[in-house]
Amino acid sequence: MRPRANATIDLRQAGQGWVEKLAKGATLAHADHKTLLRAWSNGGITAADELMPAMLGKTLMSDDCQGSLLGAIEAAKHGQPRPEYKFQGK
Repeated sequence: MRPRANATIDLRQAGQGWVEKLAKGATLAHADHKTLLRAWSNGGITAADELMPAMLGKTLMSDDCQGSLLGAIEAAKHGQPRPEYKFQGK
């Protein structure tokens, strides 16, 4: 059975939307996540755990994390939904 032409377009559009969402997201946290997974796959839980303190400190001190957390905290104080944050990769 051949796929419908519009099914291919739908898949392409969905894929592009996913890529754009990732690119606008927490790129520093995504990079750390990939690093942890690589460490875990090569050296197990111990190898990943050894990386956590330095990675967590770097991520928590980033401009992106600070800005997104402050926005989320302020929204929660006022009973509002977490605002969308424009991550800069910093």
